[in-house]
Amino acid sequence: MKHRDIDVLNEAADNYARQLREVFATRVVGPEYPNVARVRGLYLKNIMMRFERTEAIAQAKSIIMEIGDKLKSDKHLSSLQIHFDVDPQ
Repeated sequence: MKHRDIDVLNEAADNYARQLREVFATRVVGPEYPNVARVRGLYLKNIMMRFERTEAIAQAKSIIMEIGDKLKSDKHLSSLQIHFDVDPQ
C-alpha cells in the first residue's frame, strides 16, 4: 500500500488487514513497513497473505480485491494505492 500521508496509510493498512483477517484469519501477516518505508514521497506498508500452492485462489483473489475496492471507495482514502505482488521475494 502507498500514500503520501503516513497517518492515512496506517489507518488504511490497519483497516484492510483487519477486514482480511475476518475472512482469512491467520493467513494474514502485517501490516508492516518494508526495509525502505518511503519512496518518491510515498510511504509504504506491506500486508502479506500466505496460501499453499495447491489451493485454488480465484475466490480468495476476488474477496481480496472486493475488500480493497470497498476500502478505496471511502473519499478520504481515494488516493490510496494498493499494489498486489503474487510472488514476493
